[in-house]
Amino acid sequence: MTAIEIANLANALNFKKPNYSVPALPVVTPPIPTPCGLFELGSEVDNESYDFNVLLNSDLTAGWPLP
Repeated sequence: MTAIEIANLANALNFKKPNYSVPALPVVTPPIPTPCGLFELGSEVDNESYDFNVLLNSDLTAGWPLP
């Protein structure tokens, strides 16, 4: 497209006889739902329990009375 082809959009549209047809739209398959927080990046391993265990045993919890 060149600068000569660019003009007022109203000149390109036919307001006296508009085309109301809907173009063919792609069919998108719905995503597979996974519970939030249980599986990271589609893994089948429950990483949440491991992550909290690592946090519990880390220096970040030093001084906090935890069960």
